[in-house]
Amino acid sequence: MFVKLKNTFDDLIYTKVPGLESFAGLDGKGVYHNKIWSPDIDRIYSVIPKKYHEDFYLTIMTINSVLLPHRDNDLISTINFYVDAGNCRTVFYQEKEGADFWQPENIITRPKSKLEVEEEVAYVKAVYDLEDVNEIDSFIAKNGEAWLLDVSEIHNVVPLSEFTTRKAIALRTKKYGYIEVLDMLKETGNVV
Repeated sequence: MFVKLKNTFDDLIYTKVPGLESFAGLDGKGVYHNKIWSPDIDRIYSVIPKKYHEDFYLTIMTINSVLLPHRDNDLISTINFYVDAGNCRTVFYQEKEGADFWQPENIITRPKSKLEVEEEVAYVKAVYDLEDVNEIDSFIAKNGEAWLLDVSEIHNVVPLSEFTTRKAIALRTKKYGYIEVLDMLKETGNVV
């Protein structure tokens, strides 16, 4: 479900480029993924074998509010390089028996056009209330650390004190599951 990479990646430089990749949330509060350019792109991509590079997307993830437990829709694995980890804990959950979750079309309660709904919850597959899940594991990232996450599993971010904006450069894939990406990291010597 998650593993820390053995090397640190301090002082990564990036700039956003035109085109919002995705947003999940309401009223501007949630998770943004923006396309980026980075002079450190070779360093970032070096964690996976070159033959897989075209199957990964590079974005800056910005979380500006508390998140409910959720599963990402089409992105199934991500390697997060924490630029500003905030004071947060990333938590993974298991669905309780008989648990219910919200489909994205049910998250929006005010009238919206189809386009606006897709933009607001574009990559979230299911959202859960806290009473419908059991915590199974968690980690606390630090600035400069990189972590592989299985975002097809139920997860969220919980602040340990007052919430501050969290940022990570995300190397994400729609094609490879967690175990496959873990094997890639082993191949490049980035995990034990």
